[in-house]
Amino acid sequence: MGTSPDAQPCKGEPILTKPCNESPCPPPADGEEPEEVLPMKVEMKRVSYRPQRYETCIIKEGDLEVVRDDIGNFQRPPRVPARAVLNNHTFSLF
Repeated sequence: MGTSPDAQPCKGEPILTKPCNESPCPPPADGEEPEEVLPMKVEMKRVSYRPQRYETCIIKEGDLEVVRDDIGNFQRPPRVPARAVLNNHTFSLF
């Protein structure tokens, strides 16, 4: 999984950004309380011995451990192993 010796460097900016969610949320209905969205914590940690894929400017794949402090009343939040796959257009978490 290497690149050819005459491979060209990637074109464009290293990080692409775009605005999202520009319109404000509608106010809650009478008697209804707004939902609270808690932040999700993600730790990078090896959770398997499966080889990680990396091809410059094409795909990067690796292990994650997602800390789920948004569920239940646990003394220590559960940690869920996950696999992240990034390419030029998407970020997928399995």
